[in-house]
Amino acid sequence: MKLVRVVCGLDKTFAIDDSGRLFFWGKGGGVFPELVKFFADNRIVLVDVAVLVERNLRNFPGTHNSHQSDLPRGTVMYLSDVGEVYWSHNESPTPKKFDPISDRFITSIALSEVTALFLDDQGQVYSAYSLPLS
Repeated sequence: MKLVRVVCGLDKTFAIDDSGRLFFWGKGGGVFPELVKFFADNRIVLVDVAVLVERNLRNFPGTHNSHQSDLPRGTVMYLSDVGEVYWSHNESPTPKKFDPISDRFITSIALSEVTALFLDDQGQVYSAYSLPLS
């Protein structure tokens, strides 16, 4: 196994290997990397992961019944090799597809205290607050 991406969160660490498998360790896991079975079981190959570390991201679109809600601290977003974005957090650990951008081929993701950014294959950047609610 060769790791190609490592991201640290508040209390856990994520790593993606050269086969696109996601591993984590820390809170909710052990001291050694463990395979995240959701992605492996669903044959989802990952290329990126981002973690919201500091505080809640307020009024985030599409995370709860397609309405705006807060994205909690500790939220993780995952990017697949086919441009799909998934998200989860400590209170809801099973990843879910992020619907507001499901019609775009996303190539990069970033999270901060004030927004989430998504870059698509056409070079267009979307902010969480510029996305239409579905």
